[in-house]
Amino acid sequence: MKTWLRVSLVSALLMFLAACTSSYESTTQQADDGAYIRLSGNFMGTELSINEQAPIRLREGQTRTFRLDNERVAVFELQPGPQRIRITRDGAVVVNRELYVGRGNTIAIRVP
Repeated sequence: MKTWLRVSLVSALLMFLAACTSSYESTTQQADDGAYIRLSGNFMGTELSINEQAPIRLREGQTRTFRLDNERVAVFELQPGPQRIRITRDGAVVVNRELYVGRGNTIAIRVP
């Protein structure tokens, strides 16, 4: 009977110690609520106008780009909602689109 009592006490003590040493960690990841357009193709040397605002000149060494799927791209953040995107090269319109960009979405535009 004493052996059974000792085994029970040791087992209970081990379970108590195991419960005290375990931990729980919660991680919260913030969702990206931004809205973006991603330009690819021949966009260098053009001017980008968003919602009839002053154009942004896309120039070598001045426009931040990166490689995505072995292609050079540039990303611009917008306010979510309806957008009018106009891209011109030497005064000629090469892209003229009206689109809606929702929160957390990226719209890809290939410039010819």
